[in-house]
Amino acid sequence: MRMLNCLNYILIAVIARATCESLKLEEIAIKTLDCRENTCTNLRYPSASEVAYFPESVTKHLRKYESLVLHSSQLANLPRKIFLNLPQLVEFHVLECELQQIEKCMF
Repeated sequence: MRMLNCLNYILIAVIARATCESLKLEEIAIKTLDCRENTCTNLRYPSASEVAYFPESVTKHLRKYESLVLHSSQLANLPRKIFLNLPQLVEFHVLECELQQIEKCMF
């Protein structure tokens, strides 16, 4: 029975990877971020064909926080590379951001 579960997990991982690779959203680097401590607002990426990502230059001042809050933004998709550039994150909150979808490859 355990072998079947392991095979199922492997199959799910392969499908998730294929799904992420098939999504061809236009990545747009965030040049500046309006943040007060760990709360960031006013990101404007409402198009479902676009996805913002946080480059290293933007996230360097957020590295001291274990939680990040995105608030009052227009986001069709969650920004990419948040967890890659902020590996210390324990909590990630998205409030009033009008999300339309979350990519499987974020996790």
